Amino acid sequence: MAYAMDALSKLFACKKVKAADRCLGNLQYYSKTPLSDPVWTPGTPPGTSIPDWYVHINETHKPDYKGAKPVGPCIYGNLHRGCMDCSSSPRAYECSHNGQPLRIESLGMEFARDMDTQSKKYRFSQEVIAEYLKDNYKRIDVFVLSVGLHDIGCSKADHVSYRSNLDWAMKLMPDNIVKRIYITSSSASARQAAPGKWVNLTRNQNILKFNSVAQTVAMQNGYDVLDAYPLSVLPMFQDSMRDTVHYGSVYYNVIVHLILDKICSEERKATQLRLGP
Repeated sequence: MAYAMDALSKLFACKKVKAADRCLGNLQYYSKTPLSDPVWTPGTPPGTSIPDWYVHINETHKPDYKGAKPVGPCIYGNLHRGCMDCSSSPRAYECSHNGQPLRIESLGMEFARDMDTQSKKYRFSQEVIAEYLKDNYKRIDVFVLSVGLHDIGCSKADHVSYRSNLDWAMKLMPDNIVKRIYITSSSASARQAAPGKWVNLTRNQNILKFNSVAQTVAMQNGYDVLDAYPLSVLPMFQDSMRDTVHYGSVYYNVIVHLILDKICSEERKATQLRLGP
């Protein structure tokens, strides 16, 4: 959903104020203070020099997972320790709406449970992100979550573990969130072949199965669900796809407006209740 958040920032004419790269810059982004571990030197090639406490997903000495095992990273992050599989990265924007300050952040959660970003305290990205949200915000008006495509591609479409991991991730998120929205995964292109491990993404029946699981888990955890799949299969959006799973800018603009509609519909309902019939 990074592309959708970028589209949202353009809608409100925002200014990017914080960003990170796909590797250990992620951890730098979430840290309260700059990292000082001498084992990691910023600017070194990705994955070649990392803090000595960083635990890779494929290492023999693994932490106690306390449930379903993490899925990622499995491709780029698997080869470059401390990196995400995807080339996107966390970023923050400062905006203004009706004269009021507005902050938008796009955070790097690729899987329902992964080891992309760790800290000395936590081994999973989801734990690091949850603590970041809790420590940096007294109130989060809207929290939008969407994970699934990477889980499908890297887990051989294991929806049982996905259910457990997604429920765990949702329950980790702080209590200071007012509105929670879950967006289902979009369809894969029927015209473009996915490389390597991502071949499972070319089978839309896998995506539909994971979406069904995600909708159930999301509703159980108090999320309002936006089902993006039916929209994504429309020819006008399929024809503008950048690759197997990424769409053109028009599609993400539509997604943003659907998110805003869900937010505003709640406000309209609240207003009607206050005013009465």
